[in-house]
Amino acid sequence: MDIKQAQELLRRGVEPSPDYPDLPNDYTAAELIAFDPMAELEYRMVKDRHPGMTRSKLVQNWRAFRIGRIGAPEEGGAGGPGAVLRNLAGLLKKRRD
Repeated sequence: MDIKQAQELLRRGVEPSPDYPDLPNDYTAAELIAFDPMAELEYRMVKDRHPGMTRSKLVQNWRAFRIGRIGAPEEGGAGGPGAVLRNLAGLLKKRRD
């Protein structure tokens, strides 16, 4: 996947892809898209270069969750650094249940 493909997916809306299947004990594509569609697209780009990459590894190292950007009001989020932590806590809680 290249930048132009990623931009096109952002315009159309990012959906789970059969080319990047969900792995056991990892985030699903839907969960990562809900967290941030850019994270899923970055996962797909990294996965092409590094086949051992998982969505969990990406989230753990993804620029400290891009706190200044995720959940920003223009993206429909509540805004502020607290929003990303609430979103992450919600994802982790879903995984545990």
